[in-house]
Parts: sequence; structure tokens; C-alpha cells
Amino acid sequence: MASRMRLFTTPTSPFVRKVRIAVRELGLLGSVEEIPSGVLPTHHANAAIEAGNPLGKIPTLLPTPESGPDDALFGSQVIAQYLNDLGVEGRRILPASGTPQRTRVLANEALADGVLDAVVLVRYETWLRPEALQWKEWIDGQMGKVQRGLDAIEVRVSSGALLAPPPADAADRTLDLGSIAVVCLLGCAVRVPH
Repeated sequence: MASRMRLFTTPTSPFVRKVRIAVRELGLLGSVEEIPSGVLPTHHANAAIEAGNPLGKIPTLLPTPESGPDDALFGSQVIAQYLNDLGVEGRRILPASGTPQRTRVLANEALADGVLDAVVLVRYETWLRPEALQWKEWIDGQMGKVQRGLDAIEVRVSSGALLAPPPADAADRTLDLGSIAVVCLLGCAVRVPH
């Protein structure tokens, strides 16, 4: 069997989900070994993650079995861009560098990721912190970001700038990275009680 990349994952992370979808969209499923790894913001991650990712966060990708700590890639945006260059049969989740289309896709990804950041922070505040210590104004501020972000996404979808299906005759019908990020956001937002 060919060398496989190792991806540290958890089933609940929307950022891991984004990378997992990218792997599938790019035709790389057979090239990536997913390693289930539990992490919480209040605990150290496992030693394998922290060896390559000083932040102890997931997703973390080791590009080769021989990868050492200096080779680890972390952060879903970095990992997705790395995987984009490996897509089989010309599959890509990002348009060519230097094009307005790529900038648009990356902006859509950043918008969805920013909303996800706020959703995750609210989740941690309401799930991990005792109710008596929760900061309502901070939660409200994060939820304001969520609402404004979702409103902006709705405008982009309505205008066709996001989640627009490719033409029926397009050779590459792969979802772009901005659309993948929005799909992961919507999946997460549905599950969070606020």
C-alpha cells in the first residue's frame, strides 16, 4: 500500500469535517488515514498531536508516515489548500492562484470559518463553563457575529456568489472550499442550541 497521510480527527469538529469533505471531493480518500483523537480546550491533546501542533488542536495532518513535528500541517484552511494541490484527475476545491474566483472562494471560506469560530466559542462557554460564571454579554456578542455572518451568507447564496451549482456540462463538479465551509457551518449551527 502507498504511503498514507495521517489526519487527526474528531467527529464533532466542523473544521475536521471541512477537511474530511475536501479529502473526498479531491478523490484522496485512499491516501489519508483518519486517526480519531479527542481534544478539549481545557485539556492537553494527545502527545502525537502536540508533537506536531503546539496548539494541540485538530485537524492536524502529517503529510507522510515519515513526517516529523516540523512537517505537521494544522488549521483546516492550510490543510485544505495543501490537499487541493494533490487532487486526483484534476479535481480542485480552489480555483487557480491569482484569480478573482479564488479570492471569492477564500473570502467565502473565511466568512464561514469566522461564524464557526463564534459558534464554537459560544458552545464552549455554555457547555464547559458553569452557568454562574458564564458571561452573557460575551455570548451575546458572539451570537451577533453568528447572525451577521449568516445574513451575509444568505445574501451571497441569493446572488449566486456562493453554493452556486457548476454548469451541467462542467468537467469538474467538485464543491469549492467556500461552499464546503458553509455546508459545515450549517451542519454545526443546526446542532448548537443557541
